[in-house]
Order: sequence, then C-alpha cells, then structure tokens
Amino acid sequence: MAINLLIHFDNSLEQSTSSARKLMEELSKEQIKHIYNHEPVEIEITHKNLIQAVLDEPIESKENEKFINLDSIKSSKIRWLTVKYLNLLETVLEAWNNGIADSDIIKTQLRYLYSPKDSSKGMETFREIVDGKNTYPAIHAFISSLKKEHDQPNEGKPPIGK
Repeated sequence: MAINLLIHFDNSLEQSTSSARKLMEELSKEQIKHIYNHEPVEIEITHKNLIQAVLDEPIESKENEKFINLDSIKSSKIRWLTVKYLNLLETVLEAWNNGIADSDIIKTQLRYLYSPKDSSKGMETFREIVDGKNTYPAIHAFISSLKKEHDQPNEGKPPIGK
C-alpha cells in the first residue's frame, strides 16, 4: 500500500505544487498570512525564479528592484497550489498515521519534509496559520515524529535475529 500511495503522490505532483511548498518554507509569516488571505504581497526578488515556477508565468521586474509585488490573483493561485499540495500529502500521511501503510517506507520517502539544515519544516508556518494541528493532523503527527527522531541520537536498528 505504501508504494502505491507514494506512486500516486509522485504522479500527482507538479512543478507548481512542489515549488509552492518550497516557497512557503522560505517566506516570512507575514507574507504567508497575506497569501493565505488572498491579499497582495511583496516578496523579495531573490524568490523570483521560484515564484515563476509556482505561477508558471514570467514575472516582470526592473534591474534594481528588491521586491516583487504580487496582486491578490497571483497570491490566491499560490495559496491554492499550496493547499493542493498539503491536501495530497495529508491523504498519504493519513495512511501512515493510522498504520495502514508501511511506516518505514513512508518515512524514508518523505523525510525531506523536515530538514532543519535546509529549513524544511513541512510548511509549518502555513499550517500554523490554518490551525494545522486540526486541519492537517497527519502532517502534524508526521513532522512531530521526524522532529523527535532528529532530536534523538541514532541508535540504529537492533541486530538481525534479536
């Protein structure tokens, strides 16, 4: 079952949804609130390529500009793609959370969602804004499990046969 879920997950991902996930990891809480509320938002020019990948359209900017101003339509599209990604992920992780799918396989394949060294935290800020513990309970449980594993020293698996 885990393999089939992951195949479905991978086949359902698009450049825009994966880029939306990455963008949500890089934006400030204030910027994410604007996006969540379908409001215009100002985003640093350093995110231009990522924004273009999310929106699948070129973003015009002048040479010395430090920010990109996104209107409410673009902000709404980013929000929709973020929610689409989270909803898809939640369905996979519900199987993990309820013991229906092999836990080790799911964790191995989705471990990238929590990586403090590259600031990936499962879109924690976006999930907090939408009351993620209640809205995305399986994602919350999964990220909490990864955090716990990350904070504990790795003792490895017991020897075979024990």
